[in-house]
Amino acid sequence: MLTALILAGRIGARYAAELGTMRVTEQIDALESLGRSPVSHLLLPRVIAGLLVVPALTMFANAMGIVVGYMVAKGSLGLTYADFEYGARYFFRPLDLWYSLIKSYCFAGAVTLIPCYIGFNTQQGAEGVGRSTTTAVVSASVAILVLDALTTKLLLGVK
Repeated sequence: MLTALILAGRIGARYAAELGTMRVTEQIDALESLGRSPVSHLLLPRVIAGLLVVPALTMFANAMGIVVGYMVAKGSLGLTYADFEYGARYFFRPLDLWYSLIKSYCFAGAVTLIPCYIGFNTQQGAEGVGRSTTTAVVSASVAILVLDALTTKLLLGVK
């Protein structure tokens, strides 16, 4: 979830600002007048990239969390690698990785689709671009928090 929130700020702001600027400078209208679909040229590549990269980044963050966890356990508690490995194996459930992957796909959708939609619908010049960028980041962040709660309830059955 933390990875997705960071990406919502970074990617969400960029997508909304870029597409919003293209909308107010009529570049999207120019694509339409040439008979090109702005959705397939501007939206689809961004969404596909998000669906590929966000889960990969999430798995990398999971791996780094384990490595840093070992380093902290060794440094502060004096745990040996064997003790850490035993504890990790004892508490590890393979389904946790699948839950993480499923959530990351949901978060990738929120990080890419919401800012792209808001950017596509930008109005009122430069002021509208700024407003759209802020709205996109906040909306994507709230959607990530809601999706996290919903997917946790659905996947883990938390009451």
